[in-house]
Amino acid sequence: MIYYIGEDIMQSWQHFIYYQFESSLFQTAYDYWGWIILILQQDDPAIRGLLRERRYQPILKNLYHYLHTNYEDPLFNPDTWGVVNPAQLSPTMRAKYLPLIALVDAQPDACHLRWMLDQLTSPIIPDLVNGSGGGKRRTTTAQSHRLSNLLRQPSQALWESVDEMPPFFDRVFQATVVTVLARLATTHRFTDLAEFMEQVQDWTQQYCAPLPVLHPILESLAEHQCDSAGLYGSFNLLAIMLAAGAQQGALLDRFTLLNRPPFASPDSATEVEGNSVSGTNCDLVYYMDVAQLYQGAQFLNNHWNCSLPVNGSPESSSHSPTHPGEQSSTSEAEASGEPNGEDSPRDVTFKNIHNLLPDLGQLHLTDQNEMGLTMLLAEIAPEDKRQISTVKPWVLHPRDFNIFAWAFEPKNVQRLRKMF
Repeated sequence: MIYYIGEDIMQSWQHFIYYQFESSLFQTAYDYWGWIILILQQDDPAIRGLLRERRYQPILKNLYHYLHTNYEDPLFNPDTWGVVNPAQLSPTMRAKYLPLIALVDAQPDACHLRWMLDQLTSPIIPDLVNGSGGGKRRTTTAQSHRLSNLLRQPSQALWESVDEMPPFFDRVFQATVVTVLARLATTHRFTDLAEFMEQVQDWTQQYCAPLPVLHPILESLAEHQCDSAGLYGSFNLLAIMLAAGAQQGALLDRFTLLNRPPFASPDSATEVEGNSVSGTNCDLVYYMDVAQLYQGAQFLNNHWNCSLPVNGSPESSSHSPTHPGEQSSTSEAEASGEPNGEDSPRDVTFKNIHNLLPDLGQLHLTDQNEMGLTMLLAEIAPEDKRQISTVKPWVLHPRDFNIFAWAFEPKNVQRLRKMF
């Protein structure tokens, strides 16, 4: 397959994936820097004393440099982000502010959805967006510098170049697939969902296949490979959750049989690392219960005969694991990145399932089989704000969207500067 640099591809991508792209930038920045800002917010003298130790000085200096470099980026302004339920928007508002959702709604079947996915995840896009492609450049040098500045990690020295583009675009493209799957499930397009999952299996094989270097702009991507079976398995596991949330037994069976170990048919007697596959499947019931998807967890519990306590019962919630992105405490061990004791079996179960799923950072699911998406509220026109209301973020994403706004306050920047 030969890929051409077409303005139509780039223009379509910029329009339909803009919000997923910007949200992925914020999410990546939060994952890299949020933990240290959360510690600084607590204003604990003991923790501040700990952070003044030599081993933390490079991280604090890098955070200061990160804030200084990105202080004008609109991603970090106060009240920029929120979670919006597409079902609560009119078709006009969806087309204007959630164009990917409107595009999914406009596709009549799985074949058209696949064509759409191919256009939006073209392998030439990363280089075009980064301004390093041949032919007519679609981005400016300033945009390329912006990406490098925003994707810098705490562990990187200031003189080190940023080479985070392949994993970052993995996040953007995964968010695109996740959004399509969730939209199909929450709008009851179950036939299209089932058929689209077959297309996703083929798409993951192409996405992860070694790329023939047919054009110089493909060279940087040729070295970045992924596991197609694992990637498809992660999307299929999400499809199982969505089918359970919609209480679609036949669809659930179809996705369960398609998935690879450790998730396979509950009737299978296959052993995986000492645990039966059916037992591993039942771990998903616990995960959905913790995620407060109680109806889906109960449906899955009954369908798979797992006999687990759900619906937020005392037995199921007596120990709630630390959610991804959540800062539970600020002991010296945690501040240093060292484990604070061993994880409980429930923590291990939760983390194992979470790591099998695709990146869900922009998706918010509800117990009523509805979805929300992280949205750039700051770009809503004043005349449209009355028509758009935010919803509560999913419990899996307990992010403070204003965490960087706090860090950028002059008094907090000055306080940080005095710590090294």
